[in-house]
Amino acid sequence: MAEKSNKFSRFWQELKRRKTNRVVVVYAATAFVILQLVSILAPALLLPDWTITFIIILLAIGFPITIIFSWFFDITTGGIEKTKPLSEKKKHKTESEIRTWKSTTLISIIIIIALIGFNIVRGSIGSNEIKRSEKSIAVLPFEIWCDTKEYSHLGDAIANEINTHLTNIKEFHVISTTSTSQYKGPDRPTLKQIGKELNVNYIVEGSFELLKGDVSVNVQVINAKNDYHIWAKEFNGKLEELQSIRASINIKIAEGLKVVLSPEEKEQIEKDLTTNFEAYSRYLSGNKITGMAWHFFLRGNLYTDSTSFKDAINNYDKAIKYDPAFALAYAKRAITRSSIYYIGGSKNSDNILKCKEDIDKALEIDPELTEAQIALGFYYYYCKQDYPEALKHFKEASDQNPENWEPIFYMALVHRRYGNWATSQSLLTKVLKYNPQDALVLTNIGLSYDYLKNYDTALIYHDKAIKVMPNWESPYINKIETLIRKNGSTGDAKNLMDTAILKTGKSFIKIKILLDIYDGKFEEALIQTKKILYKTDLFDNTFLNNHGEKLLLCAMVHSYLNNPDRARTYFDSALVFLKKELIKDPENSMKYSNIGIAYAGLKSKSKAIEAGEKALKLTEDNALKESDRKRDLAQIYVMLGDFDSSLKQIDDLLKNPSCFSLKLMQLDPVWKPLIYQPGFQKILTGYSKI
Repeated sequence: MAEKSNKFSRFWQELKRRKTNRVVVVYAATAFVILQLVSILAPALLLPDWTITFIIILLAIGFPITIIFSWFFDITTGGIEKTKPLSEKKKHKTESEIRTWKSTTLISIIIIIALIGFNIVRGSIGSNEIKRSEKSIAVLPFEIWCDTKEYSHLGDAIANEINTHLTNIKEFHVISTTSTSQYKGPDRPTLKQIGKELNVNYIVEGSFELLKGDVSVNVQVINAKNDYHIWAKEFNGKLEELQSIRASINIKIAEGLKVVLSPEEKEQIEKDLTTNFEAYSRYLSGNKITGMAWHFFLRGNLYTDSTSFKDAINNYDKAIKYDPAFALAYAKRAITRSSIYYIGGSKNSDNILKCKEDIDKALEIDPELTEAQIALGFYYYYCKQDYPEALKHFKEASDQNPENWEPIFYMALVHRRYGNWATSQSLLTKVLKYNPQDALVLTNIGLSYDYLKNYDTALIYHDKAIKVMPNWESPYINKIETLIRKNGSTGDAKNLMDTAILKTGKSFIKIKILLDIYDGKFEEALIQTKKILYKTDLFDNTFLNNHGEKLLLCAMVHSYLNNPDRARTYFDSALVFLKKELIKDPENSMKYSNIGIAYAGLKSKSKAIEAGEKALKLTEDNALKESDRKRDLAQIYVMLGDFDSSLKQIDDLLKNPSCFSLKLMQLDPVWKPLIYQPGFQKILTGYSKI
C-alpha cells in the first residue's frame, strides 16, 4: 500500500517539476475569463448563438492537449525544449511539497470541470426558464438610418411588421404598437422599466439601415426581467428582400424563445403579402399614414386627419396599381374608406359602394384574410350602422387571430352601445392586456366606469391615461366630469382644470363656463360665453365650437340671471340656427335635443316634447347616447314645469348606467326647480349613495 502511495506522490511531484500544474491553473483562469468575456460581448458583437458552445468545446479539447504538451516540453529562454529527466538529487523532495502541489493541481482540474459544467447547466436552466415563461413580447421602435427620403417610412414599418406577424404565433402575447410607440429616442426608460410598464417578459429592439439599396436590420431579444440578452443578430439583404428579412426575423424570435412553430404558423410568417416591392412599400406607407391619422383624430384633430386618411388611400391606390392581386391592400383601403365616411370627410353612397367593392375583392383573392373581416366590421359599424352584423364580423376576425386586439376593442364598443356593460368591460380589460400604455383604451375603460357610477375606479383609469399622455385633453375632461359627479363640488375639478391648461396648452373654456355656472357665477359665465360666441376653434374639443350650443348657453345663463327677455332672444336665435343645421344632418339626435330645449325656453310645450322624444327615439340602439338624450328630455320637462315627467326620467338615469348623478343634479342650477318637489325628496332618499 505504501509503495502505491509513493508512486502516486512521485507522479504529482513530476507534474510539479514539469510545471504541468501551473499550466493547469493558468489554463483554468484563462478559460474562465474567455467564457465570461464571450458571454458579455457576444450579443453586442452580434455573434451567433452557438458561439459560447463552440468556445466551450474548443477549451475542452485544448485542455488535454495543453497538459500533454506541458509534460513533454518546457518553455525556456532558449525557446521550447524537451523536458529533461529528473536528477537523483531532486528525487528526494519532501512529502509536504508533494501534497501541496498535488492539492493545487487537483483543485485546478476541479475548477475546469466545474466551469464547463456551470456554463452547460446555466444554459440549460436559461433554456428551461424561457420554455416555461409566458411569451409576452414588446417590439420597440427601431432606430433608423436611411439614405433616401423615398423609403424612409420603411424604418418605422419594419418594427410594426415584425409586431403584426408575431401575433400570428398562438403562443405569443404581443403588445400593440400603440403602447410601444412612446419608447423611442435616448430619453426612454430602461428596458427593465419598460418591461414592468408593459408587463412583458421579453423585449425586441433593433435598428434599420438602408444604404444604396442594401438593407441591414440589427435585432436583439432581451429578457426584460433581468436585462439579459437572449440573442442578437444582423439580417442583411437587398431592399427588395425586405419581406423575407422580416420573415427570418420572426422565425428567429420564435426559435430564440423556444417556440415550435406549427406548419400553418410558419407558412403565415413566410408568406409574402405581394411579389412586387413597390406595392409593398406603398402599402406600408399607407399603413403609417393611417395609424398617425387615427392617433390624432381620436384625440380631437378632426379635419387635418380627414386629409391624412385620403393620403393613405392614395398610397393604397398605388400599391394596388403595382399589384392588382394585393388582397391586404384592398382590405386596408376599405377600412380607410369607412374611416373617412365615419369622420364626415365623404358621407356619400359612392364611398360606401367603393368600400364594399374593396372588401369583396380582398375576399375573392384571399377568403381567409382576417383584415377583410375587420374591414367588414368597420363597413357595417361605420357605413351601415348595422351593429349586429358588425359584431359578427369583428367576432370572426378575433376568432381567426385571437392576438389581434383591434376587433376585440370594437366588439367592446358595440356591446357598450347595446348596454351590455359586463361584456363590454370584460373585452376592454382584455384589450388592456395588449395596450397597457394606450391612453385611449384607458380613458375609455374609465368612461365605462363613469356610466356604471363606479367613480373611484373611473378616476384610477383617467389618471392612468393622463400619466401615459399628459398633453392630451380628453382624459382631463373625463376626470373633471367624474370628480363633479362624485363630489358635487367644483374645487378639485378647478384645480385639475388649471393643471390641464398648463399641460395641454388648451383653453378648456367649455369646462370653465360650466364650473362658473355650477358655482353660481352667472355673470362671469355669460361674459366668457359672449367672448367666444362668434369664434371657432375646430381643432380643440375643450372649446364650444357649435354656434347653436353657445346661443343656448347664453339663453340658459340669462334665465338663471332672471333676464327672461334676453333669454327668449337667445332661445329664438338658437332655434333658427339649429333648424338649419338639422336639414344637413336629419338623424343627429343631439340637434333634436337642442331644438327641444330651445322650444322649451320659448314655452312651446308640444314642439319641445316632440323634439326631445324624437331625439330619444333616434338613440334606441345606442345606450350611451340614449342616457344623454334622457337627460336632455328631463331638462325639457323641468323647463316646461312638468316636474313629475322630469323626475321620471331622472329616476331612470339614476337607476341605470348613465353620466348622471344625484350630486351633479344638486349642483347644476337647471335642476333647481325640482329641489322642493315631493318626488325629488323620494329620489334623494332612494339614491343618496349615488
